[in-house]
Amino acid sequence: MEAIEESANKVVLTDGVMRLVILNLDPNPLTGLYCYGIAARGDWNTKLWQLQNDGVSVSTESDWVDEGKQQSQLRDPEGNLVTVFGIH
Repeated sequence: MEAIEESANKVVLTDGVMRLVILNLDPNPLTGLYCYGIAARGDWNTKLWQLQNDGVSVSTESDWVDEGKQQSQLRDPEGNLVTVFGIH
């Protein structure tokens, strides 16, 4: 894989098809992976709205990979941070 973006807290690697984002947001995660990302495909806005209606806390901020897009974050059942990238 080739690094296509690097900063103090982030490295983005690609093989030309997929992108892997390695983040250092919290040097001491409490459990598990701490964070993993999912690339948005299709109508994620509807799915995220359904999650919020089911009581899941979902936050939205600027995308770590593409600042022109948004990303949403939630916690999985084990407490790991899940980030959905590339939401329009």
